[in-house]
Amino acid sequence: MYKLIISLTFFVCSLSCFAQTNKPKDPNELIKLGNKMVARKDVQEMLRRANLKKTGGHIRKQGTANGYVVLLNNQSKVELNDLNSAIETLDKQVKVQIKVLNDSKVNLFNAKESIKKAGAQVGVIILDDDRLPALLSAPEEGWSIVNVAKLKENNEESILPHRARREVLRAFGLAAGAMYAAHGDFVLQPIRKPSDLDSLKREEFGISMLRIFPLSLPYYGITPWYQTTYSKACEEGWAPAPTNEYQKVIWDKIHAMPTAPIKILPETKKVKE
Repeated sequence: MYKLIISLTFFVCSLSCFAQTNKPKDPNELIKLGNKMVARKDVQEMLRRANLKKTGGHIRKQGTANGYVVLLNNQSKVELNDLNSAIETLDKQVKVQIKVLNDSKVNLFNAKESIKKAGAQVGVIILDDDRLPALLSAPEEGWSIVNVAKLKENNEESILPHRARREVLRAFGLAAGAMYAAHGDFVLQPIRKPSDLDSLKREEFGISMLRIFPLSLPYYGITPWYQTTYSKACEEGWAPAPTNEYQKVIWDKIHAMPTAPIKILPETKKVKE
């Protein structure tokens, strides 16, 4: 058991380093765990269950998020469904409330007004306009424009969704007050041509940007969700009723009456000399 724990710990550390520097590996790849060869996906499932058992998973406190980020679409070359993973990244990593809307009237000149009309404070606008560059950003006004017309080279239509997702995340990062990050921080790298987007290692933000957003977003009137583990929420007194066996064990343990009597020491008063 001790060797298994050590192996799992080493694997977690490896995953952490690997996540910041490389592309995801094959989930069916066999890796050595103790004296056994186990599929990577099975080890990840073991880690997931171990985490659920310990923490109950992560939950969000209702009423803590304020403001909205909006994605305004005025083009037809890239389907909105093809951008779902980018939107999920914003939800998962940045923890902001998001609206996704089609708007046939939004353009470069009414960007700020269109975002405000949509009930949001920060926005990413997707256009198809040969006159504009691939990415424009006005962080002082909280908006960026992604232009799909400039995301292809040699009529590469099939790769547009892939590049558009990465550009949407970059556009949000720049609109929300972030700048180009250190090497290895995924999407917020300098890009000179569309094919540079293909070399980005992951479609997500790195650690340095995730530290900046909670500081920059409030300037625009956006507060991310307060998110913590279920066990911590129970300790803080706001956790909802458990929804699975792991949370129920944690709930019962934290809310259990003490088995031993609580000893209250008598108050002592200082005697004036």
